[in-house]
Amino acid sequence: MIPTDIPAAIRALRDALGWSRDRLATRIGVRPAMLAAYERGARPGARELYQLSLAAAELGHGFFAAVFHFAFAQSVGMTPENFTVIAGAIAAGCEDDALESPTRPRLVRRARKAVQ
Repeated sequence: MIPTDIPAAIRALRDALGWSRDRLATRIGVRPAMLAAYERGARPGARELYQLSLAAAELGHGFFAAVFHFAFAQSVGMTPENFTVIAGAIAAGCEDDALESPTRPRLVRRARKAVQ
């Protein structure tokens, strides 16, 4: 089971990277005060969770990438497995209606909106 303590995961990622709050905030596109609020328990939005997942993955911290990936998927109403399939389709330039399930186009639109 992947933990869902997002504030602790953000702090732990920052510690693992040896980064200041300012540096991580800049990397994910938020103000340092907002990142501090997330570390104290405010819930990051889908966009911020997505950016945290990307940053962790790109910086070689797969565990944290999985934690944020899971939280992002939940925040847009899908399972992590669906998100992985949908993210692959988005990356491949797949049109919404080209996905096999009638519910997936809606999920694709929701995921695209969240990461813009």
